[in-house]
Amino acid sequence: MIRTVVGNAIGESREVTTVAVGIGAVVQRSALAVTAGTLVGALVPVALGIRAVRRPPGARRPGRRRRTGADASQGPARRG
Repeated sequence: MIRTVVGNAIGESREVTTVAVGIGAVVQRSALAVTAGTLVGALVPVALGIRAVRRPPGARRPGRRRRTGADASQGPARRG
């Protein structure tokens, strides 16, 4: 659920930034720019889905260490 909220926030901030910079008016008048943005936006989740399906079962994400012993019994690791 947190990933959904973060993804939505990133999408909204991108839209606000393009309007603030003035690109929003250009995109509004250009059907090609809208189509290109839509296609790129659609390809990202498809690529992530393909990557998730191709990952072998039980494979860990890079950069994450497996907690063992006393560390594992203390709940989620905290950063900070």
